[in-house]
Amino acid sequence: MFEAGERGLALTIFAAAPFLGPVIGPTVSGFVDQNLGWRWVQGAMAIFVGAV
Repeated sequence: MFEAGERGLALTIFAAAPFLGPVIGPTVSGFVDQNLGWRWVQGAMAIFVGAV
């Protein structure tokens, strides 16, 4: 799936994602909530959940 030179970066991103999600998610949703309103946060979550 990944060439030998790309495996380190791929594994790093894969391993860091579960730890970065809880940090980045509230930060981004707080920014969106302050600037666009809570309805945009709920709408974005509906789109992401629908995609998954």
